Amino acid sequence: MDKKFEIIVRLVFLKNNKILFCKQKTEDYYFLPGGHVEFGESVNDSIGREIAEELDAMASEISFIGAIENIFSDEDGNHHELNLVFSARLDKDDALSKENHLEFAWVDADGLESQTIYPIALKNSLIKWLEDRKIFWASQKK
Repeated sequence: MDKKFEIIVRLVFLKNNKILFCKQKTEDYYFLPGGHVEFGESVNDSIGREIAEELDAMASEISFIGAIENIFSDEDGNHHELNLVFSARLDKDDALSKENHLEFAWVDADGLESQTIYPIALKNSLIKWLEDRKIFWASQKK
């Protein structure tokens, strides 16, 4: 069994009651922008690198809002990840992907329950955070 533990940064960009999500063009679910923290890289540096790579943008006013543990298997193998979730401000209004396989969309924050968002524990925690603004923790194993 392939044993791999991944630390992932995720950003919540909230503007005009909409949240920026991304998705792979070949899939029908959303996830928050961000990505893997590389070995030896700080979380702050990872946030900057991922947003620059995906959106050619910068994040500011970054605040930790919660963490999600996600254990799952897919066609790429077994995964055990810790998602560190931050709220932030994006330095530009457009959200055009720099990566050919990704696209971005501003999704109405009031309609998240009807959207397919992964990990599911993150979706549920984000909905609650929008109501109470309290730091969250959740764990899911699939």
